[in-house]
Amino acid sequence: MLPDVYGVFKFLVDYRRIGYTHLYNVQQVSVRPLEHTQYERFIRSAFPYYVSAFSMIVGLMLFSCVFLYHKDTSIKEHKKE
Repeated sequence: MLPDVYGVFKFLVDYRRIGYTHLYNVQQVSVRPLEHTQYERFIRSAFPYYVSAFSMIVGLMLFSCVFLYHKDTSIKEHKKE
């Protein structure tokens, strides 16, 4: 998990205690925004949005098929009945 602030951070551990070994550690880390190629291909939390998009596509295709291939009864056939 990346922090919200980008930049260069310096982590410093300077631990001095009587009777223990002296610890001194410095580490410099740069935090930068991810490139567009570094993101996950499919984000798990976005699956409901993926499903809704595909269901809209399927619904549009079904509506188009019904609209294009629906045959109206003509007035003459309607009067015969």
